[in-house]
Amino acid sequence: MIEDILIGGGLGGALAAAAANILTTFIDRGAGSEAWLKGPYGPPFFNVALFMGLLYGGIALALTRRRQETAIGALGPFLGILLPMLILTRATASLPWVPVVIAVFVAAVWGTIFALGWRMAGRRWLGGVAAVAGAFLGYLLLQGLAKVFPVLSAWHPHSYLPTPAVMLDGALTGAGIGLGISLLRRSHASNA
Repeated sequence: MIEDILIGGGLGGALAAAAANILTTFIDRGAGSEAWLKGPYGPPFFNVALFMGLLYGGIALALTRRRQETAIGALGPFLGILLPMLILTRATASLPWVPVVIAVFVAAVWGTIFALGWRMAGRRWLGGVAAVAGAFLGYLLLQGLAKVFPVLSAWHPHSYLPTPAVMLDGALTGAGIGLGISLLRRSHASNA
């Protein structure tokens, strides 16, 4: 069971990251999507929202193969980044943009991971915590690998070919979410 979740989540995450990279690059090069919906202030955000929606939608699909969870995975980060930034980039130029963007990104992505874990664990809050813990473990592994192998992220960011860091991010996040949920389920099964 754990092996299936790790392989499914990891492979699904890597494939979703590759697909998100290719599609986002294609739309940006073809139609200039980077500036879509951006107001007069602040940074562009559409491509990041699209990429994260595709990534987490793909991870949810790989882990659950259910429409509702896939929709949560896709729409959570997409709308969670898009809607606040749509409003904020029209509000004022005086916002401290770096912390604002980080806060919006963190809330959208980690909120989505929590919601996926909650759904996958039978609507238990502990499932959300397990998914977040697993994804955070994947993040820490990626940061460690990036320190040891800086070449992982040395590729051009607007290439159709995803960087190894992008692929690893998807794989480790997907595997981490799956591992967290799987260990929670195993714990509940042994306590029953």
